[in-house]
Amino acid sequence: MLTSMNNKLKAGSFLPFGAGSRICPGADLAKLEISILLHYFLLNYNLKRINPGGPIVYLPLPRPLDNCLAEIIKEEQVEIIKRRPSSQKGLTLNEIRQMQYLSKAIDETLRRSSISFSIFRKAEVDVKINDYIIPKGWKVLVWNRAVHMDSETFPNPEEFLTSRWENHTPKAGSFIPFGAGSKICPGADLAKLEMYIFLHYFLLNYRFERINPGSPIQYLTSPRPKDNCLAKIIKQHH
Repeated sequence: MLTSMNNKLKAGSFLPFGAGSRICPGADLAKLEISILLHYFLLNYNLKRINPGGPIVYLPLPRPLDNCLAEIIKEEQVEIIKRRPSSQKGLTLNEIRQMQYLSKAIDETLRRSSISFSIFRKAEVDVKINDYIIPKGWKVLVWNRAVHMDSETFPNPEEFLTSRWENHTPKAGSFIPFGAGSKICPGADLAKLEMYIFLHYFLLNYRFERINPGSPIQYLTSPRPKDNCLAKIIKQHH
């Protein structure tokens, strides 16, 4: 019934994510997130209305990614293991390139909380920015968080949205967790590679449980929970 209905839909008659060349680039990811959220919800919970005869109140659906991102990424790692030849030992660079969800999660994490909180530069010549003049020889501090929270580059910057990285190539100077230009950190690629490797094995073998999930966030010098993300690391037995 559902299959036949989908086949009969005319172009433009069903557009929850828009249509045509302007369709939301994160549509497939969003539907996958909804499927995973409902899968775990229906397996583990029962929904009972408290007031079944009450009026309907329309509320925005919370983004499923916040609740099931770890499961999505873990499933990605499991699938990589399943495709691995029995003779292969360890992780390969080709497998790391297949980690699309993990890649987006790493970039979004680096956007929200940079490794370095600022970049220091020296003006080699007089520089005019809008109506301001930065004289030659002056020292300039670039605040990374201000760059990464620019709503013109990253809509809804306060939200943790991995979907923003689908088919998105940051403009020069708009994503600077490792610095920018000729002074960019020479170990940037190595650092990200280490993140992939660590998270691959961690997600497959351990579970992370926050002790104080409601701990407030402090923003100086970089955003982090006030309890420094106190958590239990639990070994998973396969």
